Amino acid sequence: MQAISADTLGNVTGYQGGIFAEAAGHDVTVLTGNGTITASAIQGYGILAQIDNGTGNLNGNILVTNGDTINVENGYGIEALQHDSANTGNLTVNSSGPITAGYDGIWAQSSGSGTVKVTTTASGTIDAGSWAGNGVGIGAVSDYMGTGAVI
Repeated sequence: MQAISADTLGNVTGYQGGIFAEAAGHDVTVLTGNGTITASAIQGYGILAQIDNGTGNLNGNILVTNGDTINVENGYGIEALQHDSANTGNLTVNSSGPITAGYDGIWAQSSGSGTVKVTTTASGTIDAGSWAGNGVGIGAVSDYMGTGAVI
């Protein structure tokens, strides 16, 4: 599987999710701006970008740059998941758009040794956990037992 890239400049609506981008070991990039992403399913997502366990390029990076408004009343705003423990690539989420999510606003998690970095701007407000009552605004997690960093 090759590197994956999704670039939107308008509205995206889906039942289970708005944008789903997945690769096995290669780069995943999602760029959004000037629109609204909406999903209505329970445990749905606005943006899901992930690298699964795979035999591809083991330094695949995930980059999500969101400028959209995300509304997922029963699910997750942005999920960025790097599942491959052999992967050395970085996981980066930059969000400047407001997020309303029933569970987590932004969840970034890596099993590999790369850096996990989440940034938001003043206009990127996050309202999370309203549906489940137990969500987090931003979760940034490294499962790596070595020198990986969470910034």
